[in-house]
Amino acid sequence: MKIIDASEFLRNQKNYFDRSKEERIFVRQDAEYFELVPRGEEEPRHPSPSLDPFWDHACNVIELERRIATLADRQMEKCAVLEPDEDVESFINKLCTD
Repeated sequence: MKIIDASEFLRNQKNYFDRSKEERIFVRQDAEYFELVPRGEEEPRHPSPSLDPFWDHACNVIELERRIATLADRQMEKCAVLEPDEDVESFINKLCTD
């Protein structure tokens, strides 16, 4: 683990980006610390403002985009909807029937 100040990071950015693949690098600016975290070659596509880690996996984002496209095309797949006056047991039974 290495902690450096912001001016040191700015002087040697390439060095610290490369080193962050092998060890944890923290940059201190004023009273805050920022960690350099390599994320690979895939461009991040994180739709969650809360940065929920579920969306870190590309397959989850792809599935969401597929479902949005399906709804936009009005090609809805078979689905079940819990109606306001329906109890949970009948809803589950509805899921289990063809």
